[in-house]
Amino acid sequence: MLGEIKDKIKFSYLNELKEKDFFSTLDIFFANYLECEKENSAIFLAYLFLISRFGFISLEIKDDNTIYPSLEDLNLDTKDLIDIDVFVKKVILGSKNLSETILYLEDNTDENYPKKPICRFKNFYYLQKNYVFEKKIIKNLKRLENQSPTQIFDEDIFFKTLKNENFLNLEQKKAVENVFFNSISLILGGPGTGKTYVASYLVDILSNSLDRSKKDNFKIAITSFTGKATSHLKSNILKTANNIDLDAKTLHLLLKLKEGKPKVFDEKKLNYDLIIVDEASMLDLKLTAHLLNSIKNGSRVIFIGDPNQLPPIESGNVFAEISTIENIEKVHLKHAKRFENSKIIDLANAIKNTDEKALDEIFSKSDFYDIENISKAKKIILDMAQNNFLESTSKDMQIEDFFSKLKDFIILSSIKKGPFGVDTLNQEIFSLLYNKADLNDYLFVPIIITKNNYNLNLFNGEFGILKIQKTLDGPSKKEAYFKIDDKIQKFEIFYLNSYEYAYSISIHKSQGSEFKNVAIIIPTGSENFGKELFYTALTRSKNEFSIFSTKKILKDLIKVSSFKKSALSI
Repeated sequence: MLGEIKDKIKFSYLNELKEKDFFSTLDIFFANYLECEKENSAIFLAYLFLISRFGFISLEIKDDNTIYPSLEDLNLDTKDLIDIDVFVKKVILGSKNLSETILYLEDNTDENYPKKPICRFKNFYYLQKNYVFEKKIIKNLKRLENQSPTQIFDEDIFFKTLKNENFLNLEQKKAVENVFFNSISLILGGPGTGKTYVASYLVDILSNSLDRSKKDNFKIAITSFTGKATSHLKSNILKTANNIDLDAKTLHLLLKLKEGKPKVFDEKKLNYDLIIVDEASMLDLKLTAHLLNSIKNGSRVIFIGDPNQLPPIESGNVFAEISTIENIEKVHLKHAKRFENSKIIDLANAIKNTDEKALDEIFSKSDFYDIENISKAKKIILDMAQNNFLESTSKDMQIEDFFSKLKDFIILSSIKKGPFGVDTLNQEIFSLLYNKADLNDYLFVPIIITKNNYNLNLFNGEFGILKIQKTLDGPSKKEAYFKIDDKIQKFEIFYLNSYEYAYSISIHKSQGSEFKNVAIIIPTGSENFGKELFYTALTRSKNEFSIFSTKKILKDLIKVSSFKKSALSI
């Protein structure tokens, strides 16, 4: 059916845009499905669907000549394809000519699920699902902003303990204080600024401000998008606040959301007094809507994250937008202690500030490799891999030793395919190490889980080790090992169906992880991915980093932002 759409396009300009591959078949299908009578409206609908595929929540008609996101915001090179001014005019006119049969205009009825496919709020236009999610977020943010949390703590003990806490600086103490007084608060900051550290002391101070009877009934949930981040936060909190009962679950498990399946909103609330959400930059529109809707009155929720990191793969840039809302209490932690190499902080600041001059100065003092010569760059990368991973074939090392080395070195790439893609690099590195091994030797291969497995307690983003033997018949996979609650557990290989080799991983998958040494690969084709990608990759390193790219690619990259604005921040 979709393949026949090209022949059914009844508008000449729309057909021209399809022929030039500006609109996809799905964009055209959506416009055709809603049976527009006017070409401008069909163009508007196709563009609305296009921007939703790019992760934007809504289309804003700013004035008679301006739309957001614009073609420039989408980083589409259209100068040789279309007349941009003519296109924008048609989109704007199309928004004004939409049929009442498909357009829902927000009024005072506060309808939860409009029955029309397009919704309008002020000058923002949405696909119905995005409208529903964003309205839920706005409604619940206002609810949490305007209510005070239940005060079950001894205020004198709380502030006396906080004042005498010598391990927290003033801004960290302010973050703890915000949680005491507010139903919703944010702890913002880059890597190494102590966000998780603050959360640990926060739980300890709050818990010690309760009398025995209340402490037994005080319920805490810690959660994140990935199981890896959730378990990391739990282990850090328990180092400081021991004897605390914590529920640690991924957001999907906490909210009983099945990935890829819809769930309607209900009025049943989570029975927790404190909810801590880590790596909040990874939350998309749908997850945030369901989470905020599930928080009971009187509870406290804390979002922890770095708004400069990559936005979620799905729609929206919710955490970054929420962090700009004035009425929500927040503390931005600025003092980074994690990095042993000051060049990491300097380069991270240059990326955030789009400072090309500082970028040049740092490159001159860093391990920077130009990748225009593909074969030369690949040899350097594979040599690095061999030097760092060769011990994975050692006969003398124990499995515990391999786990300690997992955090030593990683190769991060911005792409999956091609000579510098994650898939290619993993296969080449494995082949290199396998060929160097003797017959019947074992290789201990780093792997990463790619899909949550709640039965095995293995979660998306979790690192492990796969034991492979070199045999006459080729590689023989034996078993896998993962560290769960600081204990190494063995799994039979036939239980694992969603994992990848992890000599190299994508920059997106690296969020929430840290390594001593990182090789960052940003090849041609990454120029429009946004500076958040470069920033995220760089700040995975604690000690050293090397960069494989070209200066032009990186300078182009830091001029682009993947920030996506919606009505949340107005």
